[in-house]
Amino acid sequence: MKYPKLTALLFIILIGAMIYQQRLYRWLQNQEFINKTLPTFLNANGLRDDGTIETDINGNGVKDYIVETIPLECGSCHSRPLYIFEDGKILFKYIMDDGEILNPDTISLDHAIILKEPTRLDNEPLCCPSKYHITKIKCKNSQCGLYDSNDNPIKANS
Repeated sequence: MKYPKLTALLFIILIGAMIYQQRLYRWLQNQEFINKTLPTFLNANGLRDDGTIETDINGNGVKDYIVETIPLECGSCHSRPLYIFEDGKILFKYIMDDGEILNPDTISLDHAIILKEPTRLDNEPLCCPSKYHITKIKCKNSQCGLYDSNDNPIKANS
């Protein structure tokens, strides 16, 4: 081999270019989802975006989108669908009841969404709940499930 340093440098440049190309491709896919796929999905289902979080909820290195939605025709809805998308496909859907995401900054570390939702009591107005409970959505690989505050599995409502 006549030029080993040059060969090694060219190899490093080639590897760097392949990594850059992969990142660029992933970025373009994310832009396609945010600018086209998600708005089309929301319009087709009569929903509007009430907040989108970009994260890696299941720790697989792929960007996921957590989308809180509200029905278009609703001025003050209590039922709010929450979707988790990965690679442009629905990974999980949960119908929140006036839910609030408590940990938006640590979702990728916890691999979970922590929701605070009202506990609806008999004869209590919808505006003024007196109690709340915690619901967790935990994801591993491409599987998500619901858990209570003690990490016990609970049955989905959707």
